[in-house]
Amino acid sequence: SLLQETMSKYQVEYSKSSRALCQTCQTKIDKSSIRVGKMVHFANIGEMGRMGLVWNHYTCFWGPQYKSGNGWSDCVNNWANFEGIDQLNIEDQKMIHHQIKGLPMDDDAIEEAEKKTEAAEANAVFTDSDPETIIYTMINKHLDVMKVPDIKEVIKTNAIECGKKPKKADMIKVILDQSVSKISSLAYNSLNKHATANSLKKILKAKGQSCAGTKKDLIVRVLQTCGGVDAPQDMSIAAPPAPALSSKEMGPDEDLLGEEWARLQPYVSVGSKEAVKKLLEMKSAPRHLKIDDNFSIQFEDFKDLMTSFGSELIVLEAGCGLDSWAAPIIAEHCPRLQKLYLESCRFSDKDLIRIGYCCPRIRYLSVSGSGNLNTKFLKNFKEDRSFLKKLIILDLTDQSCDFTQLEKMSKARKSVLVRNGDSGDDRWYMPGFGGDSMEMMGGKFHL
Repeated sequence: SLLQETMSKYQVEYSKSSRALCQTCQTKIDKSSIRVGKMVHFANIGEMGRMGLVWNHYTCFWGPQYKSGNGWSDCVNNWANFEGIDQLNIEDQKMIHHQIKGLPMDDDAIEEAEKKTEAAEANAVFTDSDPETIIYTMINKHLDVMKVPDIKEVIKTNAIECGKKPKKADMIKVILDQSVSKISSLAYNSLNKHATANSLKKILKAKGQSCAGTKKDLIVRVLQTCGGVDAPQDMSIAAPPAPALSSKEMGPDEDLLGEEWARLQPYVSVGSKEAVKKLLEMKSAPRHLKIDDNFSIQFEDFKDLMTSFGSELIVLEAGCGLDSWAAPIIAEHCPRLQKLYLESCRFSDKDLIRIGYCCPRIRYLSVSGSGNLNTKFLKNFKEDRSFLKKLIILDLTDQSCDFTQLEKMSKARKSVLVRNGDSGDDRWYMPGFGGDSMEMMGGKFHL
């Protein structure tokens, strides 16, 4: 019945005052502490009685006294029976998730919860504030997550006077004291990063301005309401590339390999133009494709293979030294890849970053040889946690990567095993001197 369904629900929230009494321990629940409410039927009030919430301390609700005296049932182990959890901060959501489900929140759930929390906070700012306050709030938020060297670069670029050896907080204060027109590029980037198109439209609508156009148009119009100049030439919305298929179209993201060198079926190896032609004539698509080391595949053949079978590929191995023209083809046609093995390829940082965003399910990535990678890929991997977030092993052997950048990246992405060094050298690897291939995890050599 509706009554039974209602009474199986629980409300979770931060206590709005210190007036509520915990029904388990009979003491007051402190303001702002987590409380759990249950809808009950008060039969002694009026002819029909009435429904009402009774509250418990979070710890009391999960304690033995509440369990034994309230006929606990399976409904407390059902996440759907708890309302209001998404209104709590992330750490409290993680704590309650573990309590109810017995498991930690996975990365996808945490990311989704963080997005909802940020959206709610941003919506509150955009609803209650004037445009200038909103702009400076977004700038402050943007600066707060920036590194000190990057903030110094903002000060230098905008010709802002600042004292000698200032602290981060002092630099942020000096920047926030500038007019919007003075720091319009920073203001633009801040709104682009932290404001949604709908939020920008709210500002413009409140000012009687047009809400038409792209997000870039909306940002420029908002800046102009506060004396900001037109968007400088270097302003652009650099949204990362996206997979060719949506998450729904790709289906469940399950680890189909289990380990680095698993051979997935159907498996096909091609070592000649004739083999490519024969494969293209087949009706069944391989999920594991290997291009032999001694076969220099040409552009048209590679494109035909990826166009025909790329969307079903889970593993792509190419030991033939692919040129950079192959990168956009992989990015466009292989969204389900879980392993990409590229030996002696000539891919740049930009090529690999594009593949990383367009093939987000990659668990094992090996890009050895040629030494074309510099620091941009490592920096992107370190700073953007949504980039290659499923990665387990990253092999950059023979890429001559900067060891300091590699170490920083490894510390930031602790769960990823990183390989680097010189495969053809019989010396043990030493920073600055090269040597045999090494493995690193969490910023430490992995033995």
